[in-house]
Amino acid sequence: MSMTPEAARIRQNRMTLLKMLNMVYPGTLRGDSLLRNAIAMDPTYDRTLFARDIDYLRERHLVMFVEEGIGLVGEPVGKRYIKLTPEGKDRADGITIDQTLEI
Repeated sequence: MSMTPEAARIRQNRMTLLKMLNMVYPGTLRGDSLLRNAIAMDPTYDRTLFARDIDYLRERHLVMFVEEGIGLVGEPVGKRYIKLTPEGKDRADGITIDQTLEI
């Protein structure tokens, strides 16, 4: 089955987020910084899509929020710190098959 243009765009946006986090691995990026960089890559990308994609990547254990000692639990995604998990690092490096990013 071929991928629709919308599904391809969603997959590309998710891979972009993983690649940006991979550049600072094992460090973190604040959500709003990550969002600004994603918007620079795709001007149609917005905060709603970003929150959806981060939630999707968290459900797949590819990214995680870093909150210990910061007190940001329950804050919007833009104010939270995000980092790759080891599984996310593997995906960003292209080591494993990328089926979780499929629609």
